[in-house]
Amino acid sequence: MTRPLKRFILVYLALQLGIIVTFLTVLSPWLHTQLIRQVETRLEVLAETMGEHLRQANYRLNSPDAIISLRPMVDRAGAELSLFDRDSNLLASWPEGSPLREGPRPELRMAARSRHGFDRRERAPQSGVYLNVAVAYPSRDEGQLEGFIRLAEKEQEAITLDSRLQQLLWLFGLSLAGLAAAVMWAYARREMEPLHEFSEAARRIAAGQYDDVPTVLGRSDEWRNLSDAFRHMQTELESRESRLAENSERLEAVLSSMIEGVLALDSHGAVLLANEAACQMLGLSQAQLLGRHLLELVRIPQLRQAIDETRQNRTFSSVEFQTLDLPRKIISARVSILADEKEPGVTLVLQDITELRHLENMRRDFVANVSHELKTPLSSIRAYAETLLLGAINDPENNVQFVQQIDTQAQLLYEQIMDLLQLAKVEAGQAMLDIARIPVGEVCEEVARLRQAEATSRSIRLELQPPNEEVVAQADWEALRTIIDNLVSNAIRYTPEGGLVTVSWGKEANEVFVSVADTGIGIAPEHQPRIFERFYRVDKARSRELGGTGLGLSIVKHLVQVLGGSVRLTSKVGKGSTFQIRVPGAKK
Repeated sequence: MTRPLKRFILVYLALQLGIIVTFLTVLSPWLHTQLIRQVETRLEVLAETMGEHLRQANYRLNSPDAIISLRPMVDRAGAELSLFDRDSNLLASWPEGSPLREGPRPELRMAARSRHGFDRRERAPQSGVYLNVAVAYPSRDEGQLEGFIRLAEKEQEAITLDSRLQQLLWLFGLSLAGLAAAVMWAYARREMEPLHEFSEAARRIAAGQYDDVPTVLGRSDEWRNLSDAFRHMQTELESRESRLAENSERLEAVLSSMIEGVLALDSHGAVLLANEAACQMLGLSQAQLLGRHLLELVRIPQLRQAIDETRQNRTFSSVEFQTLDLPRKIISARVSILADEKEPGVTLVLQDITELRHLENMRRDFVANVSHELKTPLSSIRAYAETLLLGAINDPENNVQFVQQIDTQAQLLYEQIMDLLQLAKVEAGQAMLDIARIPVGEVCEEVARLRQAEATSRSIRLELQPPNEEVVAQADWEALRTIIDNLVSNAIRYTPEGGLVTVSWGKEANEVFVSVADTGIGIAPEHQPRIFERFYRVDKARSRELGGTGLGLSIVKHLVQVLGGSVRLTSKVGKGSTFQIRVPGAKK
């Protein structure tokens, strides 16, 4: 490294370090502390106001009207409100669902001693830091403590800078940055003046022009030495380019016909050649690869380790790695020595095994999921049976309930096994289908009749939207009924009370479509590609509470495919989902 470049880097680093240290040391801690104090004071005043409001309204903390009367104040403040009794037991909270389950509450203990308490902590891992302020609420009896009023805000949302403070921070940062830029510009302009000539010469070399050498006049420092080195580099680059072009022409015909990717690296890790298959696997062009250090472009630690081991042991090694760019691929690489030298190069043979690993993962996931799904009802049956054997069978108040639970879990296990058998038959092509002309409207009406009681029990409207003309599909009656029934059953389960499930059908060109739309919880985009997998559940706890075997949508997908159709999902979280199947229409 030359002295001008050293001086340039040292001055730059010193200025940047000074700016960062000044900002962090002077402004950040002080500002953070002041803002936390402001939030603490604001929450204390609000909690005291709420306590006074409850006392004037003659409400006790455990009264349901207490939390209702405080909701408008909480909503305007944008905080979380929790009411505790004097033993720190939660009485009520708003918004509903807060606070989260948490450990000790230091703010309550502080409020019990000195009326006000404050604590800053995370309630759960990765939940964010909360600012908690508690105020003691005295009872009507003099000197007695009835409980606590606690307000909490997420620190990230509570601490916001006002516009004036933001302007001052921006002004301070821009002033320091401007001063640093001015100093660096003046210094770099004086020291790096010949750099422009060298950059122009480098551009000419990149264009294949090796007959021009930058001249440095009136200087006797490292720039003159760099000029001589540049001249030598031009000669070497011209010779190396000729050799690389010759080798590339010799191997291009052979390598371009291979489906495996082939890379050759020199002793320093620079790419000497790369065929088209390797470029596609790595997501890079030959222009990006040739002459560049492979590990600078493909930052894969496993690949670096395999290359180093191959060079050290002078043998071959194998490694699997995943590409970083989307769509991600799983690549198997075999690394071997290129030549017997002191510092040999290496060759890499790449094979795309993404589909193979995907199939293996699907098999493992299926085995794990089916084991877990069958284990859950079996564990429940065993637990209830053991409870009965230990004496609960003589308990007239609970023994019937335990037997009913055993029957429920056994029924769930039976349904899962039957669904698995049905799915296995469909996938194996052993399902007996009677393909005929099927009136789609009759199938939809039958499903609606079967599911109307379930929808009514959940306060859900189940509506049919028939077309103006009769729609006939070329399908199997039982398969089509199973498909629509599974979709309607899922829609009812995942739609809250007061929602709507709509079944519509029609014909487009030579296809018949059936759409099942709901106003339920919806499915997030990251879950939609996997929603038709066996036993895949978006929310496992909620799915088990609502029932179902986890195989319904998988059965829908495979039955539709057997019928020669397709299934499509459109969904938005909180808005609902629409499943649409398409099967061949009946011929006239």
